[in-house]
Amino acid sequence: MDINKITKNVKLMLNNRNYMTFEDENEEYFRTTNNEIGVVFIKDKKKATTKQLTNTMKTLGNPLTIFIICIGDKLDTKLLDYDNSENVQVFHWKSFMFNILENKYVPKFEKTNTELNIDEIPVILSSDVMARYYNMKHNEVYKIIRNTGYASYRVCKKYHRNNVETNVETKLDNNLEIEKKNRKNN
Repeated sequence: MDINKITKNVKLMLNNRNYMTFEDENEEYFRTTNNEIGVVFIKDKKKATTKQLTNTMKTLGNPLTIFIICIGDKLDTKLLDYDNSENVQVFHWKSFMFNILENKYVPKFEKTNTELNIDEIPVILSSDVMARYYNMKHNEVYKIIRNTGYASYRVCKKYHRNNVETNVETKLDNNLEIEKKNRKNN
């Protein structure tokens, strides 16, 4: 595990969310200058529990705390559920071994205020890699600009492993159909 590479890619993610400067940097923690986001590296299995994460989050007092779990091969299911909170994001360290935006097939995402009816826009689940990367919130609309110049829109819907929000499954099934219709209109 290369902690410097991970830290660099976490900072790139935050830069893409429009947070530019960082303070109190060390190997276990750093925060944005305006104190909006704290990033905590968890390297001890005893600290990788929901109770410990809650205590750490309360101690830091940041509106959003991002935990990078630096142990094991994948995230524990309890930590995945904990990630559904509005003010917490939990990532496994392997998520930051490379910068996902450097992939030539990853389109550009822009948060937008659109006049479109959100019930007619295809869905992107909050569990999607890009939704997590940009920390998309429920009912936020994003414009997705592909490398070809084609643009489409997605509305973020909150995903719970055991309970998908009403109509999301139906909307996911209809995404392809809506995309085809939008392409014909453009």
